[in-house]
Amino acid sequence: MGSYTCECISGYTSHGTKNQLCKDVDECQHDNFGCAHKCVNTPGSAHCECRRGYIRDSDGKNCTDVDECAKPEVLKECHGGCVNTEGSYECAKNQTYEDTYYFETGDSAEGSGYEETTTFEYDGQVYPVQNTTCQKGFQYTEDGCKDIDECAEWPAPCRYDCENTPGSYKCSCPAGYTLHVDQKDCIDIDECSEGIAPCSHRCENIPGSFKCTCPPGYRIHYSDTKCTDIDECAMGTARCKEVCVNTEGSYECRCRPG
Repeated sequence: MGSYTCECISGYTSHGTKNQLCKDVDECQHDNFGCAHKCVNTPGSAHCECRRGYIRDSDGKNCTDVDECAKPEVLKECHGGCVNTEGSYECAKNQTYEDTYYFETGDSAEGSGYEETTTFEYDGQVYPVQNTTCQKGFQYTEDGCKDIDECAEWPAPCRYDCENTPGSYKCSCPAGYTLHVDQKDCIDIDECSEGIAPCSHRCENIPGSFKCTCPPGYRIHYSDTKCTDIDECAMGTARCKEVCVNTEGSYECRCRPG
């Protein structure tokens, strides 16, 4: 008479009087299924879980502590500083020492920036509160990296007008001045030597502007740029005893016929 054998799929084992039934294998009973923390048995298999405050590694079995102090919401909660502990964190109390260091991180793919590291002493140990890098021109706050208003600082970075921009600032100069090569100071524009001034005769440079002047015999026009001839004869300033003839920039005295 023939016979047969029952086989169970992976994760199950045969049982019964003739091994005709299959029952789940509790893998957690065998070395905790290799789990670092908790093993959860499931039909035909099992999986690992981590305790609160830990995250499961890529191998699915080991667990790594979560650094809660790196989370913005925790930093906001712990105003006095945050101490990361295994599986949890503590807000620092009775803080006895605090120091802040700023140093330029140098050029990178994202641009140069400043890194802020704050440390404090807690129960005889020195801990870092946070280690946050903001781009240059920004500073770390509880709400993240915020733009620094350089124009509001003292001393002001600009010689004259300062316009705050995201991560930086821009200096500008009043009319008659131009930015120095340092992009902060302002230097006077010599309108006379650069040919900008529309003076018809003489040009005198003054701070931030220019002044047109006229030679003897002329006076400045109402436009302040052109010179017009002075009619000395009509004004009565000519020293002629008989006939006065006005000329460009001067006059001539003549005698009457005979």
